[in-house]
Amino acid sequence: MESHFPNGCILSRYERKILCVQNHEYLIERVLSEKYVPEFVQRVAVFEAKKTDNQEKVILKLRFEMDPRPILESDRPTILEMAEDWFKEEVHCLESCQTENHATPILYGKDELIQADPSDLYPGGYLHAIAMSKVPGSPVTTFSKFSKKEINTIRQQLAGILEHMRQRGWYYDFPSKDHLFFERGSMHTSLVGFSGITPDDPDEIEPITENSFAVRAFGLAGLPCGRR
Repeated sequence: MESHFPNGCILSRYERKILCVQNHEYLIERVLSEKYVPEFVQRVAVFEAKKTDNQEKVILKLRFEMDPRPILESDRPTILEMAEDWFKEEVHCLESCQTENHATPILYGKDELIQADPSDLYPGGYLHAIAMSKVPGSPVTTFSKFSKKEINTIRQQLAGILEHMRQRGWYYDFPSKDHLFFERGSMHTSLVGFSGITPDDPDEIEPITENSFAVRAFGLAGLPCGRR
């Protein structure tokens, strides 16, 4: 199935377009990442955009339904339902976990739209849209070196973020350093990448500390460390 929709950048065509999400307009500036998700027969893209009213930089996450012909017709209703549930669960997680100190993205809006333009990937198919704040800093994978103090700060703040999520009934299933952002000037850590996060009973999970597996799974010990 993946041979029909290979990974690669094909969504730059949406740059400079305006998208309305929950009655707010966003100007799409550039595609940051995109991939094909065969389980849901959809293409997922993350864009940098800005609000047209105040020019604030934001992130748009868009899920485009693709032509379903590669899958059995009998499977299509189930796949559509799963895709919608996946979208709604990510929205719910963002709403539940957002914090005042911007440790996770702030949800600005969500919409279940239709690909109405003939040039869209699958005209008539769904377009699930999430608008959220752009967290400060850059992925930790883009830094050439950290001080020990910085790594300890990232570890401490990450534990706090994951514990905050646990208390609200969510467990971060797919740890990745690419989803961990750090702003050096303010020593601020943020966590993104909320797709596929599992709802869970907080009473069934031990409180998360710096020594918990949930924190160690991010591989902070592998970050480059030394004098800068």
